[in-house]
Amino acid sequence: MSCVRKMFDPPRYATRGVMGTLPQDVQFTLWAMVDLLCLQSGVKPDYLQVFELSPFMDRASELNQAIRQSQEQPCYVATNLMRVSAPVAVKVFIIDDGEHATMMLASEY
Repeated sequence: MSCVRKMFDPPRYATRGVMGTLPQDVQFTLWAMVDLLCLQSGVKPDYLQVFELSPFMDRASELNQAIRQSQEQPCYVATNLMRVSAPVAVKVFIIDDGEHATMMLASEY
């Protein structure tokens, strides 16, 4: 009996750059956004997920984190806003190579 791994299923890894740059709650949110995409019917996840993180000012004039997720094929875009103590401006990739999924900073690619 063979075990068939679905895209973005464990094992999942994060690079040193991600571990040193993104708080754990932001990392968990990125993985959750990928999981949500994988559960949506009619949207096939691409092996490369792109996340653009940027600070945004909310109505109370507090800085928070905006997260824009995208993929090329098929075209998909989603945005998530979350409260964080220190928002960052960085691009993150999550890549599934068929054996595991890795979260990395774009600068580490």
